[in-house]
Amino acid sequence: RSEGISGVVEMLEELAVPIVHPFFLSRLTQEEWEQSTRGLSPSEFLVHVVLPELDGNIDIYPVAAMKDTGYDETHQIRHRQLAIIEERVERLVARVKKLLALQAKANAEKRIALICYNYPPGEGNLFGGSFLDTFESVSRLLARLQAERYQVEPLSAEELRGRFLQGQLVNSPRWADEQGADRLIRYDKTNYDQRLQAMPQSFIEAMTAQWGASPGTVMAENEQFLIPGIKNGNVFIGLQPTRGIHENPEKVYHDDALLPTHQYAAYYQWLREEFAADVIVHVGTHGTLEFLPGKESGMSGDCFPDSFIGDVPHLYYYYVGNPSEGMIAKRRSHAALISYQSPPFVEAGLYDAFA
Repeated sequence: RSEGISGVVEMLEELAVPIVHPFFLSRLTQEEWEQSTRGLSPSEFLVHVVLPELDGNIDIYPVAAMKDTGYDETHQIRHRQLAIIEERVERLVARVKKLLALQAKANAEKRIALICYNYPPGEGNLFGGSFLDTFESVSRLLARLQAERYQVEPLSAEELRGRFLQGQLVNSPRWADEQGADRLIRYDKTNYDQRLQAMPQSFIEAMTAQWGASPGTVMAENEQFLIPGIKNGNVFIGLQPTRGIHENPEKVYHDDALLPTHQYAAYYQWLREEFAADVIVHVGTHGTLEFLPGKESGMSGDCFPDSFIGDVPHLYYYYVGNPSEGMIAKRRSHAALISYQSPPFVEAGLYDAFA
């Protein structure tokens, strides 16, 4: 057995490709799965998600479910057979094509979105990340990318901090001058509105009830969405959108499943379609994308994390000491986790009478 495992590992190392894992829902109809908030039963979750994860699988998609084909009155048996979930198959195929494109495309042509956090929004919480010096980490990433011939100019941690803080490139700034919004990337709401109409009607009605008509009032101005970030060659460095809670605290009290703002949805649409990212990288623990409404696992296209990431490959730098929430990110936003350790702890010691 050990020789067999070793052989598989050697084969995968030689191929240098990720393993994706489509699976069949053998106990649920498509309708039952679509209506379920859990997504998968405990047994299906163990077999189709947990065990494949232990083998190194990513992009775990349900691609078929049971379909009722009739009822046998004589034997009192309901006949079922597997039927393809077309939307999931199309999403999986599109994602595999994007993964293949990453291998084939020259580094100089690849477009990367590095997403950092600003939570709670404002000037005082730029680039937050548990146990991670995010400014320095992004600076080192840029230097490494340039060394690997990506189209990007290195920036020091201090330069990054200055570009965002002095440039007032923050979510819902508190102290920005009148020209602050002019430094933000602007995205017209027309394209977003067209995509919004393709979403389930229940989502459209709920988002409009919570946030008003597009583009809303959170990080929007003059019928345009405001995108906090900078373009550096083929690399975008930006801030994940605010959830709107701090701008509208009453939402917390009235909604037990707070939907994302229009700007939140438009931001990820801009990453996918306007910036045309080949890969999205979330930097640090943790963001809010993976906690948006949707199924717990076995995601559908109507789940917000799945919808916003779309078919773009997703990497996520995550603190190794927080595996439970890391798995939420992995399963709900189709993230390939890259673990990092906490900084070394230093013994505090005692002084004076305590010593």
